[in-house]
Amino acid sequence: MRDNILLSVIVPIYNIKEYIDKCIASICKQSYKNLEIILVDDGSTDGCSQICDDYAEKDPRIHVIHKENGGLVSARKAGAEAAAGEYVINVDGDDWIERERLQNLVNEIKKNSPDMVCIDGFVREYGETYHVTVNFLDIKRAVYVGREKIREFLENALDSKHFYTQKIPFTQWCWAVRRELYKKVQKQIDNRINMCEDVLCITACILESSKISCMADNSYHYIQRDNSIVCCFHTDELKLWYQQYYKLLEEHDLLGRLHFLLNQTVMLHLLGANYQAFFKREKNYLFPFPEVIPGSRVILYGVGNLGRKIAQVLQNGCENYNMVLWIDKNSGRMIDNYKISGIDEICKVEYDYIVIANIRTYLSEQIKNDLIRAGAVEEKIVLIDAETINNVKFPEGFEIG
Repeated sequence: MRDNILLSVIVPIYNIKEYIDKCIASICKQSYKNLEIILVDDGSTDGCSQICDDYAEKDPRIHVIHKENGGLVSARKAGAEAAAGEYVINVDGDDWIERERLQNLVNEIKKNSPDMVCIDGFVREYGETYHVTVNFLDIKRAVYVGREKIREFLENALDSKHFYTQKIPFTQWCWAVRRELYKKVQKQIDNRINMCEDVLCITACILESSKISCMADNSYHYIQRDNSIVCCFHTDELKLWYQQYYKLLEEHDLLGRLHFLLNQTVMLHLLGANYQAFFKREKNYLFPFPEVIPGSRVILYGVGNLGRKIAQVLQNGCENYNMVLWIDKNSGRMIDNYKISGIDEICKVEYDYIVIANIRTYLSEQIKNDLIRAGAVEEKIVLIDAETINNVKFPEGFEIG
């Protein structure tokens, strides 16, 4: 493989003016220079369009696509169609990357010439002070060659004994993919899908690959923000995603072996889209925390989508549980007229349980350790119960053929 590999960096952008400057600047300042930077402005109305154009005037490697708002999938498709590089890599417009990320990637590509590169590791940022470095520790830094090895690699993606415990990342910005493969797969994804499209795209790319290389690199900074697109789920859209993913697994004769992955992904998003349906149906405990029975005094940890859904049902006329505190590392804010407290406040109230409303096991364990260090009683800290999630039936009205 020649030394000067062209990378196509696709950045989907929609109304993220507060973040986009740092994102684009971090790409332009990469130590590896042979890039084309494709900024896809998906109908922004907050000034992002002008920022993109201003950068394009300064850096000839930047190509700006202005289009009508069509959602994340349509933006990625537009970027893929315009790409000319040997490999495509995505960076979300509200995130940023460290200076050596793309050089490290190119070094891996030169070494193994794979169809895909899995870049394991990132830094999750909450506000200005709370950062967590995440690695999928079970992933092997190795090269997987041949369809059967790659199918095994995919089958090991999730731990079926725990709820959504990922062993490999499915997020697009964790992967570099050969352009023609990425373009082919992205073209097949329905534009109406705007949640979990990463899982669909990456799974399809993996199943079409003959060689996958895995490397460790914590140089991507993922910004957790309150109004992120991932906070908005719709049951109809989830059905559409399910149908397309079901068909993909069926075509590759993997439905039986990977059905739990399909179901866990649906459950993950149903918790955010329709949590109240589960809450109303389970009368004997606070779903999905079987230890938390009616009459309990609850400290709720987490201001993400699930945390907010639980807070809403606990605050809106629920007499069975008493939410004595709502806490998060990123504290001091008002959400739904409720002040978010810091974890240091737990020692000032009486409680029966601290409920960690986080669906990512690797993060929940880190949060649990933080709470114990802050003085929480370990026996009173509860995480999402995997068995409860795996055995529950979908809510009525969510029948998919």
